[in-house]
Amino acid sequence: MKQFKILLLLLSLTLYSAAQISKESKKGNVNSIGKAQVHGVLLSYVGNIRGLMNVSLGYHVEMDSLIGLRCDIVVERGNSIVSHIGVFYKFSKPDHTIFYNFLTHSSTINGSSSSPGGGPDLTIVEKNVMIDSFNCTHIQYKKATSNEVFNCWMSTQVPGFGSILNQLMRIGIPLPGTPFIGTIFQWGWLVRLNGSFTDHQGDITQLAIELVEANPNAVFPASDFDPPSK
Repeated sequence: MKQFKILLLLLSLTLYSAAQISKESKKGNVNSIGKAQVHGVLLSYVGNIRGLMNVSLGYHVEMDSLIGLRCDIVVERGNSIVSHIGVFYKFSKPDHTIFYNFLTHSSTINGSSSSPGGGPDLTIVEKNVMIDSFNCTHIQYKKATSNEVFNCWMSTQVPGFGSILNQLMRIGIPLPGTPFIGTIFQWGWLVRLNGSFTDHQGDITQLAIELVEANPNAVFPASDFDPPSK
């Protein structure tokens, strides 16, 4: 259950972020960043989950400003793949998000929905934090009822932010998300995340993930943005 919760968080982070940014940009919160013209961008993250389960994470994002987005999350325990989930989103079908399980070769399609109202309180811990070449804002979210704490370092300088923003502004249809996910991305795209939460039995699970590669000149075949055929 904990693993499923974390996977949903990471999958939502990339997809819902850009849609919320487009919503905020209409209010004037995003300026010339949206003018960037980029076709292919590759973002690669690595991380781990520690607690009752100890696994490593690989988080891989492909973006093409003319086609859409694809996210892959691979969970490994030692040399064994525990989970591999792909998320496929095309601008040509803005009301469809396909979730594909590479282990079971099954897929589900989710329709779009608006973000629930009443977003949580987020605290700006520090601005102008340099992580590699990215100027980040450190945001913290706490939920006392479940002892959840998440620290996110966000940057508008992450490749692909502007081009994907442009497309989602044009479409104007929000993707599924949560108030936490939807609110935090007004500060940019994810560079680093760490967090923890405690279940009702007192067991603590910790998550850490960080951007390790950002290629603004990637080239992908169009087939990458479709789930494998059966």
